[in-house]
Amino acid sequence: MEELNIQYGLLALLALFILSGMIWGLIRGLKKTLFRGVWLIATAVLLFFLTPVITWALVDMDVSFLGVQVDGIALVSVRQLLSDMLSKVEYAGQLVADNPQLLDAMLRLALVFVNLFVFVILFFVLKILLWPLWAILSAVLIKKKDRQGMKKKRHRFAGMLVGIVVGVFVCATALMPAMGLADAADRIERQTAQE
Repeated sequence: MEELNIQYGLLALLALFILSGMIWGLIRGLKKTLFRGVWLIATAVLLFFLTPVITWALVDMDVSFLGVQVDGIALVSVRQLLSDMLSKVEYAGQLVADNPQLLDAMLRLALVFVNLFVFVILFFVLKILLWPLWAILSAVLIKKKDRQGMKKKRHRFAGMLVGIVVGVFVCATALMPAMGLADAADRIERQTAQE
């Protein structure tokens, strides 16, 4: 029953994004909706390359000024916290001491999951923050009137169809971390069930 509720929730979220895309596509018309879709895809591609750099910077950032302690260990950086916590565990501490590259491998593995969430958060933050720039550019680049001063046709139905595609893209971007974690958990569950 619980899996069914999750599926209904995801389906409702997909429907919400599709409906939102449809409405915005009808309002904006084909050209502006297409421009917005290309803008969002370009933002996603840019973030695809920037997210790992930002995540690594956050991991190595000095946060000692916060004065936070985790299990009696002062938080200096996430990398240092992981190293100190592993050194407290007898077997793992010796393993990391003998193989220093193991700590880096464990940190990279953890960052794979963190990158997903950072990507989605940055995507929506940039989507909101860059909206005024998009609005200015779309007003400049997409003219409402032709050379004779007549209003151009917006092609609202085609805009609605493009809006659906943009809505599915935004929904897929929003659900990426959840789907990645669900897939990883499913693989682990299958492997443990076989053993």
